[in-house]
Amino acid sequence: LDRAPYTVDKSAPTITLATDDTAAGTGWFNIASDTGNDGIKVTGSANDPSGVAGLTCTRNGNPFISRTSAPFSDTQTLTDGTHSVSCTASDSLGNSTASGQEVTATYQVDLTAPSVGITSPAGGSTTIASSIAVTGSSSDATSDVAGVRVNGNAVSAPLALWSYSLALACGANTITASATDVAGNTTTSAARTVTRL
Repeated sequence: LDRAPYTVDKSAPTITLATDDTAAGTGWFNIASDTGNDGIKVTGSANDPSGVAGLTCTRNGNPFISRTSAPFSDTQTLTDGTHSVSCTASDSLGNSTASGQEVTATYQVDLTAPSVGITSPAGGSTTIASSIAVTGSSSDATSDVAGVRVNGNAVSAPLALWSYSLALACGANTITASATDVAGNTTTSAARTVTRL
């Protein structure tokens, strides 16, 4: 009597979620994270010794990846924002991902630098004062502004419309403002020159 070997498979496929870049220390994928300058890409894939029959992933509850034939792998580009990805899979024997066992990951993407600008003083102005109020605005569409600096000096909140008292040296003074968002992207404003007489 021949005894053929049997392989028992009672497990759902193994699912892998991976990105082509690494998030910054802030937990966000920012401009510096996008090493290939081609966007942040996430790949969902499934493997099973009995053969994968289907792979489905949603992003924020909406269809994202759907494969019902080989290869059971797909890559999608993530836009700016927060993306909650959840994946399930089934194999050729009918084993499928159980409820509550979905493979999930959250990706925060901000590939757009904040905006910042100086409102006053006007460029080319003169003053006899030893300091001047520098005012301006900043904004960020995705991760919000984390900090504003005037000539390297931290500005106090509120940051949407900010003001900073800057000490002036005698002669020409170059003034710039920079804004950094929560994701870690930074923008520097156009420079303005104020001359202290």
